[in-house]
Amino acid sequence: MNSHQSAGMAVSAAPETHVGKAHGNKLAVARAVVSRLALMAFGMLSMLTLGGCEVIKGIFKAGVWSGVILVVVGIAVVGGIAAMVMKKR
Repeated sequence: MNSHQSAGMAVSAAPETHVGKAHGNKLAVARAVVSRLALMAFGMLSMLTLGGCEVIKGIFKAGVWSGVILVVVGIAVVGGIAAMVMKKR
């Protein structure tokens, strides 16, 4: 041991560096795993959301045609009632 180094510095410097590198590698791996999980979650969410849009599109198409039929039937009923009222006079 040199006169410039104390016993505490020589012992603590090597393990901290080694532990720091190992901790850094674990942190990098953890970040990569979290990144991949986030990407997979985004992909799953996109698939579910876009599939929902197709369902809503179908519901609105059915709703539009139901509305059209309801309006035509309503006009026919009002026209029929008006025709019966006009005949009685």
